[in-house]
Amino acid sequence: MGFLDPVDERYLAPKICAVLLAGHDVKDYPAIMGNRPMPPKLVKSATKLINVLSEEATECGIDTFHIDMFLVPFPNIQAFRNALLKELGRK
Repeated sequence: MGFLDPVDERYLAPKICAVLLAGHDVKDYPAIMGNRPMPPKLVKSATKLINVLSEEATECGIDTFHIDMFLVPFPNIQAFRNALLKELGRK
């Protein structure tokens, strides 16, 4: 986190990167995971999404660019998008 500290040398030498939040539909995502391992169906879904995004990055010529990706499962991603847009005052 030194890049946020104005007295840290990394503050003046930022590294360009990106963050990607990828929401995706998982209708039967468990409400509480606890200490259980991720269900195989979710692992398969996440792996497929990672592969698709990796292929797209290669096609766009950004496959060497640092991207932190967060895969967020939703029971209904469109309902989340609609609620978010409403909260932001968008249609």
